[in-house]
Amino acid sequence: MARLTLVKPAPHHPTAGLSAPVTSHSRRKRASSPRRLTEQQLKNPFIRSAHERWSGLMDPARQGKLLRRLDNIHASGRRTRSELWCNLTAIAGPVLARLDLATLACGWYGDDGIFCLNTQGGIAEDAGLRDWQLSRLFEALERAGYLIRRSKAVWVAESGQASGMFKTRMLIMFTPLFFRDLGLGWQLERARNKALIRRQKQISEVATTRAARARQQADDKARRTIRRARYAAGSPGRVPQTQFDFPQSETYLRALNDLRLELRLLNADWSAEKVNAEAERAINARYG
Repeated sequence: MARLTLVKPAPHHPTAGLSAPVTSHSRRKRASSPRRLTEQQLKNPFIRSAHERWSGLMDPARQGKLLRRLDNIHASGRRTRSELWCNLTAIAGPVLARLDLATLACGWYGDDGIFCLNTQGGIAEDAGLRDWQLSRLFEALERAGYLIRRSKAVWVAESGQASGMFKTRMLIMFTPLFFRDLGLGWQLERARNKALIRRQKQISEVATTRAARARQQADDKARRTIRRARYAAGSPGRVPQTQFDFPQSETYLRALNDLRLELRLLNADWSAEKVNAEAERAINARYG
């Protein structure tokens, strides 16, 4: 019988936000991120057009012309009530302010390379709605094919105590159909292509920063090991220096292996002999 293997999502993917640790740092980032559309965001043509059409759905000249699927979700044939359209226009600014264009998920990609979710409660608070009003709105959007929701129960421990409680974390993703029915299909494709290119660049920069930080930590650890060994060799009654063979130490071998992997990823056309030689040369030059 085949064994099921669970694949952990990448940190930059919105689904990773469902399992992200609950820390005060993430809550501060969530509170400090834009809660309303800024002037810089409105300079984006797609965001500006989407906000203008989304927030103007209650205009009598537009009623019945945009988002027709939402107006025909009832099996009885009756049209959707105006209260739902009012709530939909109220969330236009808060949603677009924290909408990730690369994935159309409600959230943002942090500088640390982790995707932060904009919670359903946060959207309701920013829009001035009750939680039940937003839940009914999202349920109607799901029936129309405009929204996808995924939830997960997360254990949140109380500060300084062993007790805690389960809280439901919600991933909210708008479908491209929503913006197409707003009449923004071609603008959406153009904005998403630019956002995907920008996201790949951000992921590369975060990976480079993490690799540099890991190398620095390995260097610092190796230097501390060398200083401790020299101190032990120079102090009476301690381990003699001949018992410390740095080229065979665990720190040296781990750093050498990490550098080999890095060179192999960056230079796929190099042979194994060249990778080993360059890694040993760099390590010897680094630790002297």
